Amino acid sequence: MAKRQLTNNEEGAKDSTLYQVAQQVADQTETTLEATNNEPQIDRITDPAINAQPNEEDNTQQETIERDIKLKKIVSNLPEEVKKKFVALKAISERREVLAKELEKKIVELERKFDSKCIPLDKLRSELINGEREPSSEELKDIANYTVRNTIQKPMNGINVQELKTHKGIPKFWSKALQNSPNIKDFIFDYDIPILDHLINIYKEQLEGNSFKLVFTFSPNDYFTNEELIKTIIINKNDIDDCKETDGTKINWKEGKNVTKKTIKKKKKVMKDVEVGSFFNYFKGKKVLSDREMERIEENEENMKMIDDFNDDLDITEEIDTELIPRAVYYYLGLVKDEDEFSESTMKGTKYVNNKLPPI
Repeated sequence: MAKRQLTNNEEGAKDSTLYQVAQQVADQTETTLEATNNEPQIDRITDPAINAQPNEEDNTQQETIERDIKLKKIVSNLPEEVKKKFVALKAISERREVLAKELEKKIVELERKFDSKCIPLDKLRSELINGEREPSSEELKDIANYTVRNTIQKPMNGINVQELKTHKGIPKFWSKALQNSPNIKDFIFDYDIPILDHLINIYKEQLEGNSFKLVFTFSPNDYFTNEELIKTIIINKNDIDDCKETDGTKINWKEGKNVTKKTIKKKKKVMKDVEVGSFFNYFKGKKVLSDREMERIEENEENMKMIDDFNDDLDITEEIDTELIPRAVYYYLGLVKDEDEFSESTMKGTKYVNNKLPPI
């Protein structure tokens, strides 16, 4: 193995004792890594222990064990005075990992507390949207700040003002909010919209551990018999950033109303149902391949689609959970622009997006 290229600072320090020790450590580390890499490799295809399909928790533990074994091999070959430093660094790292696990637990607890406080607010919003009550005086305390400058005669941002004046509540609220989402609208097709117009509420429920579900409530319609469609996000109980599986409600479509399937004619007049694009494919359960499975599969179109579908699931879920539900009024009014993009945040349990709109 070739020696790593030295930085300018290291070039100037060649004659120093510190540099000599550093170079000795680097040489011994490279020698040890070469020995490790030259060890007999397990055949991951034929070895039954590898093909036993361990769960993700087992995989994570095994990776940690393997990493620590490699670290011990490297450090064991260092001079005693140098070895002590790395053993101490390992001990400090372990203490940090303990704190990180405590932090993850606190984040989950705080998120649960936050979500529980949002439940009554979401109920008030749902009642207002569905015409079950009128705005309260407390909610209207700032109405003086909304001065009418002129009479609106035509729809604004796609909103039919006359329709709002003649209906209780706000019809098609959640349908329009979803259609106005830059990150979701491409998953909604024209034939989905009449169904989404029956969507009367979306809310989140925490489940055991770090998992949760998004509940979509529908009014009676001509498309399916379900009153609720549920998307469940299953998260590793030991890692709040690790989602490997999603689940969804089986939709009981009425005859001839399944918008996720299309019947095509094959040879010899054989009819076949094929899957087509639809927002309602979101409610199908999906599972990501494990690292070991990824090592064995071919990168063919079918496998890549499975991976893309899973990632789309998470993108849609993040947008609905962390943006659309808390700031639904902005989405309904079309105030979320195409230039808004996902950015990673540690505010929530999984890799959630940062605030893009005024704080709630």
